[in-house]
Amino acid sequence: MFQFKSIQEILEFAITKEQAARKLYAHLAESLTDPMVRKLFSDLALEEVDHRQQLELELMKLGRVVPESNPFKGACVTECTLSDEIPPAIGYAEALVLAMQKEKAAFRLYVEMVGAAENLECRDVLLVLAEEEVRHMLRFEQAYNFLMNRT
Repeated sequence: MFQFKSIQEILEFAITKEQAARKLYAHLAESLTDPMVRKLFSDLALEEVDHRQQLELELMKLGRVVPESNPFKGACVTECTLSDEIPPAIGYAEALVLAMQKEKAAFRLYVEMVGAAENLECRDVLLVLAEEEVRHMLRFEQAYNFLMNRT
């Protein structure tokens, strides 16, 4: 497992994950026709942009420059390759399940990293990131349950 030695590394990693999530959610928002599901993905894509900007601000507060390239390419970042991960005719329920799985995986990753963190400050940052992922997962679960009860 990748182990972070600084808050800077955690923030750069999280920025990369936010970019990948935004890409996925924006693609799903464009691909789906159900207005409720489309709005959910569109809203979450915008939230991911906001989260990325917040993380970049925290990085700048540390006196660091936001890297233009991904320093974690090939590491344990799950970049979204849309053609491989999303079937061309994905349904609403399948899109929500995919999103739930991605958020759950991100949550688990951050929780595992908490145990591997070298200092308390890094653990605290990772816990905040894990909490954000679980909030997204719950939103997708609520939308999925609503969609299933609606049909």
